[in-house]
Amino acid sequence: AVGDGKLRELSEADGGVEVAGTEIQQLKLKERWKMLMEKVPKEQVFCIDMPGEGRIELKLRVFISNSDDSRAIEQYLKLFPDQKPAPFVVLCDCLAVAAVFDTSHMDPTTDSSVADRLRKQSKSRGVKFIREYLNTDFSTNGITKPLLRGHEGAYVLQDRITEAAKRQFTTIDHQFVVSAI
Repeated sequence: AVGDGKLRELSEADGGVEVAGTEIQQLKLKERWKMLMEKVPKEQVFCIDMPGEGRIELKLRVFISNSDDSRAIEQYLKLFPDQKPAPFVVLCDCLAVAAVFDTSHMDPTTDSSVADRLRKQSKSRGVKFIREYLNTDFSTNGITKPLLRGHEGAYVLQDRITEAAKRQFTTIDHQFVVSAI
């Protein structure tokens, strides 16, 4: 999720962490971070009503694991692990969602449009799960606006949502999961 924190300069990196690459590569990385905060797909933006907080808008960013965008976020959080409020909040490190399909009718290995559709369906299921989890009874899940906005750090919600995902989804083939509903 996009938090309240402002992007920091690479020269401010905590713990003397070096940022590899040329000045041009570093500039591209900063531009990517900025884009990841500002350009959020409309299907990944939603509002939730929080008791005592009112209606808040939440901007999710869902990435395919090991994509350039997910690696860019990971690199930022390694550079600035203790930033509060954090500009990025990791709600779930790896939400493995898969779509079951019949290979006799569609084959993602030979048709890229099929692979794109399946990827989009999986992302939509991930967003739906997060939305439903965040809209549950706030007295039982303990989620507050400051937590969602990164005021307690980037990783404070990760374990709790990952555990909820394990209860919601069923493992298939040791890695892929499908909704238990």
